[in-house]
Amino acid sequence: MTTSSARRGPAASPDLLLVHGAWHGPWAWDLLLPKLPGTVRTVALPSSGADLSALGGFAEDVEAIRTGLAKSADRPTVVVAHSGSGLSTTQAVCGQRHVLGVVYVAAFVADVGQRVSDLFTGPPPTWWDLHPEEGYVDALTPLPVFYNDVPTDIAESCAARLEHKSLAGAQ
Repeated sequence: MTTSSARRGPAASPDLLLVHGAWHGPWAWDLLLPKLPGTVRTVALPSSGADLSALGGFAEDVEAIRTGLAKSADRPTVVVAHSGSGLSTTQAVCGQRHVLGVVYVAAFVADVGQRVSDLFTGPPPTWWDLHPEEGYVDALTPLPVFYNDVPTDIAESCAARLEHKSLAGAQ
């Protein structure tokens, strides 16, 4: 028995939802956005920000991603998770039938429900500037940690935009 398939036109691009990593914001995707086809959205994670009183944790990040996904609930969507957002993205996409897949970019990949503290034991990294009383952490040396292979002008510009990361979102 032979089968044949009808020739179809090019498939439409799925929507993309871009989720930034820790200490970053949606601005982290600015250089990439003009190069992407179709409908592209970004998410601002509540666990990173300038306002310490407004910082959220893991659950708030998951909810922000789900809210972003709801905007494309009737369209096939691919989620791109960067760095620390891998954990909250994994949790957020569960049960989202329109999500075709997740692309993890230098990101944590874990099972549903796992957090950073489940993956690592021991003291925090030496490049963390911990503020436990205030509930946040800053990156002490972002240039070598995050941007060691990025052109200097771009690396310095990005490092200047980094914000606080809530401890609740980092654990």
